Amino acid sequence: MSRRQFAAALGSAVGVGLAGCAGGANNSSNVSNQTVGTVEDVTEGDETDAGGTEEETEAPEPPETTDDPAAAVGEGSAVARIAHLSPDAPNVDVSVGGATILEDASFGTVSDYYVLEPSTYTVAVTPTGEEEAVFEQEVEFANGAFTVAAFGEVSGTNQEFAVEPLEDRVEAPGADTAAVRVVHASPDAPPVSVGVAGGDTLVESVAFGEASEYAEVPAGDYSLEISAAEGMGGMDGNETTGTDTGTEEATGTASDGGPVATVDVSLAGGTVDSAFAAGYLTPEGEAADAPFEVILTVDSGGGSMGTETGTETGTETGTDAGTEEPAGTEAGTETGTESA
Repeated sequence: MSRRQFAAALGSAVGVGLAGCAGGANNSSNVSNQTVGTVEDVTEGDETDAGGTEEETEAPEPPETTDDPAAAVGEGSAVARIAHLSPDAPNVDVSVGGATILEDASFGTVSDYYVLEPSTYTVAVTPTGEEEAVFEQEVEFANGAFTVAAFGEVSGTNQEFAVEPLEDRVEAPGADTAAVRVVHASPDAPPVSVGVAGGDTLVESVAFGEASEYAEVPAGDYSLEISAAEGMGGMDGNETTGTDTGTEEATGTASDGGPVATVDVSLAGGTVDSAFAAGYLTPEGEAADAPFEVILTVDSGGGSMGTETGTETGTETGTDAGTEEPAGTEAGTETGTESA
């Protein structure tokens, strides 16, 4: 897509409630209707000297990241991260308060949390390699934890492009428990439910652009099945691939009423996790070749805020038996910072 198309799509998203970035840190719902802060257009040419010429100023230092967002929130700070979940949008650079925090961020990027003093900041998004920002707004961040997510499509084929704030939980559960939510960012998927293979449903009927409530489960390894929410009809029978930053890559073929994908995840005790369902269920003919994937992030707790990547291939029958036959190898790398 062209930069002009991206700019037009972003312009239509300016009216979203980024000012909803305020309030308690434990509510996982989309909070765009909670207008607690403010968003104002940035007026060009504000920085001039007495002679009317533009002053040259050094770019401020970027805010620090944290691997303990709960502590930062407890000390009165705001923590915010950026999630690029628009499959047909270009790579972008993102700045907050004039400081560049992300460069060349591609689809699927979920940044670290940045620590901010509660205040109003200019948030700007610029296509990588360009000079002119296509999204530039004044955003007020209050005490709390937030993910500012770009959803939808620049093309608008299935879902309109939008920038939405999500309220994050950073308060860790018990040492033997993990808290996990699902964020639906797949433009061509119906509302979905997610459950443990052969077991209980964890979250039900999560629509596009929404985040589920957090479900607390015993720590451990799980195979999570993603299916069309009850009453929404089966997803098509095409094979889809889900990748999980933090665990594995899985393949599955959905039959009517069966899961569209099964993703293996490891949920450590004392952690808060988000599973971002992104990409296209059927990428053929879509605006971008971005197959369905699940991006798992450890948001808080556990002493390690890094990410793992791994690969595994297999086949899934999609029948009631729900069996999976390994058909490949697994290899993974882990990066991150552990605190003692």
